[in-house]
Amino acid sequence: MPYPNSAPTGLGSVAQQAAQVLYQHRLVSTMQLHRLITPHHTRSEFLRRQLHTLRQAGFAGVVGRRSAGQTQLLWWLTELW
Repeated sequence: MPYPNSAPTGLGSVAQQAAQVLYQHRLVSTMQLHRLITPHHTRSEFLRRQLHTLRQAGFAGVVGRRSAGQTQLLWWLTELW
């Protein structure tokens, strides 16, 4: 199900896919997004840059969650989307 608003211009296709997943699932970790959107990449750096672009534009929010001694980032869409 596509999101109700058209995607903002200037966002790459990976950022748009990430926004669609966030719209459908509400709260998603970086690793989950990586597995869903860019499983063909061994590292998630490109996806992380796209997520930070969404965050800088005010379309996504992020919070860190400590788990097993590491911080896991959880993402959601803001009301601006």
